[in-house]
Formats: sequence, structure tokens, C-alpha cells
Amino acid sequence: MQTENQVNSTITLSHHNCDTLICHTCLFFKNKDTSFASIDAVAKNLALQVDAGFRNVRLSLNNEINQTKQLITETHRIHEKNQNKIHEAFASLHQLINKHEAILKENIATIEKDNTKQLNDYEIHLLKIENSLDFQQAQFCEIVSRGQHVQLLQREYGSVDYLNKIHKELGRLKAPRRTQYDLQGLENLSKIKDEILQCGTVDPKVDNSLAYENSRLEKIMVQQTNPKMIDLSDQQLNDQDVKLLVEKYHEITALSEFNISKNQISSKGIKYLASMLQQNKELSVLILGDNQIGHRGTQYLCHALEKNMTLTTLDLESNQISDDGVKHIATMMNNITSLETLNLQRNFVGTNGLKDLAQALKRNTVLTTLNLSWNRIGDKGAEHIADALRENKTLTTLDLQQNCIGCLGASHIANALRINTTLVNLSLQQNHIGPKGVKYFADALHDNESLTSLSLSGNRFGQNGVHDLINALDRNRSLTCVLVNGVNLCRKRRTLNETLTESK
Repeated sequence: MQTENQVNSTITLSHHNCDTLICHTCLFFKNKDTSFASIDAVAKNLALQVDAGFRNVRLSLNNEINQTKQLITETHRIHEKNQNKIHEAFASLHQLINKHEAILKENIATIEKDNTKQLNDYEIHLLKIENSLDFQQAQFCEIVSRGQHVQLLQREYGSVDYLNKIHKELGRLKAPRRTQYDLQGLENLSKIKDEILQCGTVDPKVDNSLAYENSRLEKIMVQQTNPKMIDLSDQQLNDQDVKLLVEKYHEITALSEFNISKNQISSKGIKYLASMLQQNKELSVLILGDNQIGHRGTQYLCHALEKNMTLTTLDLESNQISDDGVKHIATMMNNITSLETLNLQRNFVGTNGLKDLAQALKRNTVLTTLNLSWNRIGDKGAEHIADALRENKTLTTLDLQQNCIGCLGASHIANALRINTTLVNLSLQQNHIGPKGVKYFADALHDNESLTSLSLSGNRFGQNGVHDLINALDRNRSLTCVLVNGVNLCRKRRTLNETLTESK
């Protein structure tokens, strides 16, 4: 980063609204009363948040990949086991069917063989008669053709006797009857076929043997001694663990305090958790900070909590909620009547999110503590929150640290403090409130009688700004702590007054 001594050189400062880079001369002459943001500081803050987001997503992704590999291995094992089981079952059935089929065919073959033999024997006998008949007829024809009448008359009785003998033999012959048989029971095979088709059908339902398990989570749940309070923070839990938690541990529906922060829970896990939250009638503290629920998870959560009548504390720090998520929170606040503490630190909340939240704060009569630190609401967001402070009668603690609030935003909040009579603690650390901005606060402190703590550390308003604040303390009787760069100006002012009194 370049120093202010480098005249006419561009320095790493920009106006908080337009992000225009400014030079040394512009800063000290043209814009001396305007606050500027340090690009390095803002970029560093953003880099830290994004880097944390990448790490969390990477952990969650690696966990999902490892679980998937385990399930693939288990699926292959079950597949091979079931293949063998099917083969063994049908192999024995095939063996039985083949054996029975062979027996049936053998029985049929025996019967048909006997039928064929009898018919063949009968046919041979007939052929012998036919051959004999042919021979006798041939001799008779030869005698006739030669005119051997004497010989013909001599054979008269021989030929006639032969024919009579053949007639009698043919009359006595009886053709063998074919053995008939019935194939009984074959119609039962169609019934058996239907029954076989019903055997070993594949049920597409999820096999419980592949259900996700986490022995470490089960051990942790056993160690929870208070049935009303469960602390599962920083346990590397993922969405599947939340599903397991909701399905297996029904007692969590009776919780009053539930801490599941610093894990790798996404909107999918919150969707599982929402079903439990809708049934819970006693939950008062819910800590979900440092996860990755996003705006979609916030929607599921707020929908589940909108009818809750017992929740007093909701911590959603570092969850990448963004303005879309804050819109759901604002809607929830209009319905829930018990929420006293809301932590939205480090959630990429901007101007639009503050607009929705401010509208809810105007009507809210319960919330006392609101943490919006390390977001990016800017001067416009500060204006929205100031409008809410003019009407809200219950908020006592407001943290707006590191929010790119400049002199314009400071003027809006300072003017609201002239009217507000309930805010006790206000933090505006590490913003861009310059000398002009701190002068607004100094003037407002003349009229405000409720604020006891004001933190302005990390703002660049110089010694003149400090003197303005110290002078304001002469007329303000409520403030006990005005923190500027680690120094309590209230204590410093008392010490100075005591010194002046002693010198007199």
C-alpha cells in the first residue's frame, strides 16, 4: 500500500459508493470531509469470508465423496452377493426341472419303443406273406402262359389250397394296438411358472443395509447428559448426519437449547432439520453459526420457525445468507413474537437486505439485540436502519461493525439517536466514519439520554474528532463508555476533569 507522502500518486482508497480510486491531492483538498474505504481492508475481509466459504464447501464435498465411495463399494458387494444368491436358487430349480424332464422323456421313449417294435414285427410278417404270394402267383402265370394245361390241372387243388390258407391266415391276423398314454400335470406348469415369477422379485425400495451411519455421532449423543440441551458444535457434521439425527433421535423435538454451529450443513440439512423444528414446542436457543445454509436454507428454517412461540435466540453467523435470506428472516420476524436476540454477522447482507429487515424492526416489539457486523450495508443500509431506530422501542444492542458506513450513513444514525430512547449499546467499529461523521455523533449525544456504550474504534477521524466526542461528554450523562482505538473517552474525560479540579 502506498503512503500519503507520495503526492499526486493514486492510493488504495476508494469512495464507498462508486469505488472510484482517488489520489493524495483529491483526498486532502477536494474530499477532506468525505470518508473513504480502504480497498485493501475491504478486499481482505471479503477474501477471508470467501476463503472460509471455500474451505467449508471443500470439507463438505470431500465428506460426500468419501461417503459415496463407501456406498459404491457396499453396493458392489451386495450386488455380487445377491447375484450368487439368485444363481444358487435357480440352479437347484434348473437341476430339478431338468431331471424331471429327463424322466418324463425316458418314460415316453420306453412306451414309444415298445409300440414301434410291435408294429415293425407285424410289418415284417406281412411282408413275408406278400413275398410268398408273389412267388405262387409268378409260378401260376408261367404255367398259364406256356399252355401247360395238364400241369395246371394237376396244381388246381394246390393253388386253391394255398389261397384258402392265405385267406385264413389273414383272417386270423390282428394288427397290434398302439399303447396310448396321457401326459398328466403339465397344465400345472403354467401355474408354477406364475409362482416362480413371483419368487425373488426385485423391490425398488431403499435397502436399510445401505443406510447412512455415523458411529461418532451416536457416541456423542450418548454423552449428552442434559435432555433439554444438546451441543453438537464443531463436530464436522454434514447433511446426512442431520438426517440421521432427526430420524433416530426423536428426543430432540423436546429441546430447549440446540447448538449445531461450526459444521458443514447446507440447505439440504436445514430441510431435514425443519421437520424437527416444526414439532418442537420448547426450543428457546438455536445456534447454527458457521455452516453453509445459504438463502435457500434460511427459507426452510424461517418457514419452520414462523409459528414458534418460544424461540428467544437465533444465531446464524457466517452462513452466506445474503439479501435473499434476510428477506425470509424479516417475514419470520413479523410472525414470531418471542425472538429477542438475532445474530446475522458475516452473511453478505447488503442494502436490500437491510431495507427488508428495517421494515420488520419498525413493527417488532420484542427484539433487543441485533448483530449485523461484518456485512456490507453501506450508507444506504445505515439509512434504513436509522429509519427503524426512530420507530423501534425495544432494541437495546446494535452491532454495525465493519459495514462500509461512511459520513453520510453516520449522519442518518446520529439523527436517529436524537429520537431513539431505548438503544443502550451501539458498535460502529472499523467503518469509514471521518471527522465530519463523528461530529454528527458528538452533536447527537447532546440530546440522547439512553446510550451507555458507543464504540467507534478503527475509524479515521483524527484528534479533532476525538475532541468533539470528549466535549460532547460534558453534556451527556448516560454514556459510560465511548471506545476509540482501545481508549475509553469517558474514563479519560473523568481523569481530565479530576486533574483540572485538583489544579484549582
